[in-house]
Amino acid sequence: MEHKLDKIFGPSGTFAGYILILSGVPAFFVLENPVSALIPILVGAFVAFSSSGTQVDLELRKVRSYIAYFGFLKSGKWQDLDLYDQIQVAEPVIHYRTYSRSNRSLDIYKKDYRIMLLGNHLKLRIPLQKFKSYEQADREAGKISAILNIRYIKSEKHKEDL
Repeated sequence: MEHKLDKIFGPSGTFAGYILILSGVPAFFVLENPVSALIPILVGAFVAFSSSGTQVDLELRKVRSYIAYFGFLKSGKWQDLDLYDQIQVAEPVIHYRTYSRSNRSLDIYKKDYRIMLLGNHLKLRIPLQKFKSYEQADREAGKISAILNIRYIKSEKHKEDL
């Protein structure tokens, strides 16, 4: 089971990465030394395609939160699934801030619902999957709970809604 969660550099960084790629490709064919055009292409690909996610190996009962560099080179430490004893739906608000050349800030708030794998300690938290609505996250958390044989705890905020 594998789920991609977020872009590492946010929406502004991802856009900047695409611009670097688009500017590097024509430079590759125009410049006398095309190797120098590979630098913005590689930096752009790194910034645009790097993302985070989570993998669960059901056979070995292992889980890892990873960062995928360039979108495919995954790096993260595998942990035993038995360290985690509950699943919960969390409602984080992710905040991105970008500054323009005139020093004005643009704030982007992104709210979603994430299925979190929680352990005994406060440090043991891994986001498994994200959804746009609580109902979708609630349904999928129940399914994942049954697959992983881990109890699902509904948050107090949403118990009265269902």
